[in-house]
Amino acid sequence: MNKGHEDIKYKVYIDERKSLIDIMLKESLAFDKAILTLASGAFGLSFTFINQIIPNIKNGTIYLLKSAWISFGISILITLTSFLTSIFACKKGIKILEVEYINDNRNKKGKNINYMTIITICLNILSILSFIVGTLFLTYFSINNL
Repeated sequence: MNKGHEDIKYKVYIDERKSLIDIMLKESLAFDKAILTLASGAFGLSFTFINQIIPNIKNGTIYLLKSAWISFGISILITLTSFLTSIFACKKGIKILEVEYINDNRNKKGKNINYMTIITICLNILSILSFIVGTLFLTYFSINNL
């Protein structure tokens, strides 16, 4: 290959790498911030809701409230964990790009799998599910006590 082609290839590599990092950072921050805000807000709102609107909790429904709080807490913890795995996924993504574009090893199938990205996606799904479960428990608790 000629020098001009190598320069273009390297520029494409750098541009693609920068673009992926920027997009991933923005999307990850937006998602994680939304989940943390919603779960924390639901947690806090439920405390206020109980104290001001439901002074007497019906027998047999407190487990719903506790389950909601546990679910929101799990959602928050999973989201915080996904911050770390996301960082590791970015680092692995950079290494994969280096192998594929700089070393031109695109034919090594299966060697360049970013497992941290898969873990981060799984954590994000679990976080959303935990938030939804918490919301359902809180809703059911509220309906039973109003």
